[in-house]
Parts: sequence; structure tokens; C-alpha cells
Amino acid sequence: MLLRGTQAGSATMRHAAGGKRQTASGKRQAASGKRQVASGKWQVASGKWQVASGKWPLLSSDDPTMLNTVMVVDDSETDLLITRMVLERAGVAASLLLMASGADALAYLADPQHPQIDLILLDINMPGMSGFEFLGRYQQQCAQPVPVVMLSSSPDPADRVRAFAHAFVRDFFTKPLDAALAAGLPARFRP
Repeated sequence: MLLRGTQAGSATMRHAAGGKRQTASGKRQAASGKRQVASGKWQVASGKWQVASGKWPLLSSDDPTMLNTVMVVDDSETDLLITRMVLERAGVAASLLLMASGADALAYLADPQHPQIDLILLDINMPGMSGFEFLGRYQQQCAQPVPVVMLSSSPDPADRVRAFAHAFVRDFFTKPLDAALAAGLPARFRP
């Protein structure tokens, strides 16, 4: 499942099965009965939602204090929402991609028509494909992987060691994302 937010305006979302629509201007009830969350320029949705157009405009920032695009991979809607809010308030990126699974993130990254990602924030404990499985597959799939920062609730030192075994993993943050750490991301990872 792909969850997308952008500062370039509101994208229209539709439910893949029922065709129900969701816009940033309001909230709708999904067929599953779960409340969809939409706030301002951002949409975080549960269920099988996708962007109707399938087109991803490349948002570019000439501002040296911002990254162009940051991808956040986490199965928890709550954690995605909190991380998005921290990144948005810190002015980290012109565009954020919120992915609910490692498989969705890999599929997005494999498509050369999608915008280039500057940084990936990755959870470890996810169903289906863990963050570690994502790292292994991403390393095989991509000749020059973009930097990854682990963003996990795990305090286990063994997880840190395992993550840093991948050369493109640059840091390991504990959830929730700290505002000061978020504010420092553009200086560290601006291309």
C-alpha cells in the first residue's frame, strides 16, 4: 500500500475495490468501516487506497536546507503520521512518500519513472517483509542505494549491528523521531 503526501497540492485518493473517493478536504468512511485520516495537504489512509492518477510529480527544492524526497517505510499508520508531522514541521523535504510495507517501497524504487529518493527512513519490525529483509533485497535490486536511516522502536544493540552491516545504512534512530534529529537530516543527506 502506498501512502503519499505532497506539498504541491492535494492528490485524490480512491478505494481500489469500491471506488469511494477521499480528498484532503474531508474525511470519508471506507467500506471496511475504518475512518480515513486526511489533514490539509496530506493523506494517510488505511485499506487498499492508491493515488488515482498513478503519476508522481517530481518536486524539487533548490533550498539547501531541504531534501527533495524522503521515503518513510513503516507498517504502523500512527508511526507514519507522527513521523510525517515531525518531518513536515522540521521542513526536511519538499516531498514525502509514506509506504506501509517494504514490498511496496521496493516496487516503487524499482520503477525508474518514479522520482529519485534522497533518503529512506525504515522501520525494522513489519509484517510480510521486515526492515532487514528490505535491506537485503534493496541491496540486490539497486546498484547505488540511497542512504537509509533505521527508525525503529527496537532498543536491541544486535539490531543496530545488523543494520550497520549494510554500507548504505547511515544511522539508527529510536521512535518516535526526535525533532532535532529530523532537522539535521537535510544537512547530512542533501545530494
